[in-house]
Amino acid sequence: MDDKLKETQSNMVEKMSSGLEQQSVVIEKQPSLVSVCIITKNEKELLEKCLKSFQNMGYDIVVVDTGSTDGTREMVKKYTPYLYEFEWVNNFSVARNFAITKVKSEYVMMVDSDETLKEWDKKTFESRLKTNPMGLGCIRKENLLSEDGRDYTICDEPRVFSKKYYHYEGAIHEQVVPFSEEIQKKEYYHTTISFIHSGYIGTPEEKARKVKRNIDLLELELEKNPEDVYIWFQIGKGYYMAKDYENACKYFGKALEFDVDESLDYVQDLVESYGYSLVNTKQYEMAYSLLQVTYDVFARTADYHFLAGLIYMQNALFDDAVKEFLLATKNKNVCVVGANSYKAFYNIGVIYECLGDKKNARMYYEKCGAYDLAKGRLKQL
Repeated sequence: MDDKLKETQSNMVEKMSSGLEQQSVVIEKQPSLVSVCIITKNEKELLEKCLKSFQNMGYDIVVVDTGSTDGTREMVKKYTPYLYEFEWVNNFSVARNFAITKVKSEYVMMVDSDETLKEWDKKTFESRLKTNPMGLGCIRKENLLSEDGRDYTICDEPRVFSKKYYHYEGAIHEQVVPFSEEIQKKEYYHTTISFIHSGYIGTPEEKARKVKRNIDLLELELEKNPEDVYIWFQIGKGYYMAKDYENACKYFGKALEFDVDESLDYVQDLVESYGYSLVNTKQYEMAYSLLQVTYDVFARTADYHFLAGLIYMQNALFDDAVKEFLLATKNKNVCVVGANSYKAFYNIGVIYECLGDKKNARMYYEKCGAYDLAKGRLKQL
């Protein structure tokens, strides 16, 4: 081959290679439709389980670390390039809003590091997302209460939204708030996504630490906003989850002294949690009084009917108790798993057994299926 021709070809290859190298620098990965957004600190093991469960969604994952010293940052780099550091300022909303600024996608899915993905239908999810561009997408969350996973509660939480329309407010137990005047009323829809939350299990020391951290932050908020019902409720809820029912009663009771907007979602939880706290502290007459003033408005969930059954039961109003437990079994709107099935049937069985009606007691215990307490009573009968 002619030397001149060889030189020309060599130059062409060099130019092409140079062009490709330049092109590889300027081409950036297109942002995904949704970004999974996580803030974390010193939860390396839990966070890795979380990241593993979300990595096959095909969405960008943004992690904001607020000061980990356990190797979290090094681990995160195995799963996503979108890792950012943020100095913790005792405010979850500030941290979450910072994370949102790092999202390239239009939509955000906020996830906690102690949550893992359980179920997800991508096609349906994206269809609902696109038909509700200004809405709040709710995920279903199973809160594990025991290591074996047998005890858990279920709740729906707004976690998916457009960063153009929403941000977070509140130092802890923060809420998604619209900052667009276009949104006069928040519209919710279900996303088909469910998470498993393991944050309520752990050693007593770990749980006590988390409860103290949360309550300390909330008490600071309460000093600034002493008439904020939501803060009184959340402090009560903190004590409730720690099974400190005396203090839970104190804060729930105070919250209900204010002019409460009964249409707000958390108020149902407030009333039910207060009722359960009264039962757990054996304040049965006060619990009965609570029913009298709340029944007409809040008797719309299985949990409330189950609570009503317990209160009537403890006040020796057995006919009313059976009626409420049966109403609970016909209601699909439930948070405490079993409140609309085996736990309600079990309590009916207990009532009939105490009344000496072994036939009906046996019948309702049998409706409980594999529930251990019911199986134990059947053996006794």
